Amino acid sequence: MAYGLFVALVLFPTTLYFYLFHGDWFLFYWVDTREVPWLWGLLVALLLLGAASSGFALGAALCRASRDRLVRRMTIGALVLAVMVWPLAWQRLSVVGSYRQFKRDYGLTAFFASPAFYSGLIMLVITGVAFGWVVYRIDRQTRDGA
Repeated sequence: MAYGLFVALVLFPTTLYFYLFHGDWFLFYWVDTREVPWLWGLLVALLLLGAASSGFALGAALCRASRDRLVRRMTIGALVLAVMVWPLAWQRLSVVGSYRQFKRDYGLTAFFASPAFYSGLIMLVITGVAFGWVVYRIDRQTRDGA
């Protein structure tokens, strides 16, 4: 229940915000979100919900099999991979603008001076607190049920 609330009230709205307001940047300028925006939005939503659902199902199955240590290692590995995206994709993430601006190299805003940075900072704090709460609730439920 806690994880479902986290996905529905924090993770999905955060993803939706970045897609709607900084879509080209959010998708690393790989696609022009002005062309068929509903398709890219649907794809982003399905990928997020699929990853969240399958990750939870895998974690739950491993925890039921008393493989908690493996779940923790996989979680840390996923977090490390997520953090590694920043330096590997910094050329694309360091500027914010539209697909057209990025491809033609004009009118771009530096990431740290853009609304994407400030909103991302706020959402990172909210997501971190919410994720910590989910981990706490799941850990507490696991201990109470044992």
